Amino acid sequence: MSNRTVFEPGEFDPEEQIESPFIFKNASDFSYYIQMTAVNSEKTCTQVVLEYCDQYDLDPSDIAKFINRSLKEQIALEMQEDGLMLKGKELDFL
Repeated sequence: MSNRTVFEPGEFDPEEQIESPFIFKNASDFSYYIQMTAVNSEKTCTQVVLEYCDQYDLDPSDIAKFINRSLKEQIALEMQEDGLMLKGKELDFL
C-alpha cells in the first residue's frame, strides 16, 4: 500500500506541512493547491512548485502534467518579472 494521500478539494490546509506527496486527481486540483500554498506562504507559485519538487525528490518535468494553463501562465509571468524568461515566450518545459 502506498503512503501517498489522495487529494480531495477542501481537505487540505495549505498552511499545514505535507507529510507525503498527494496524488492529485487532475491538474486543476494540483494547481489550486500550489496557488493557495503560494498565497498563504507569501511565496511565488514558482517557488512553491520548486520546493514541492525538492521536498519529494521530483523533477519539474515529472509534475508538468499537473500544471494547468492558469498556473503555467502565472509561472511564466513570475519568470518574466524575475528576468528569467523573455516576455511573450511560453514555457516549453512544463
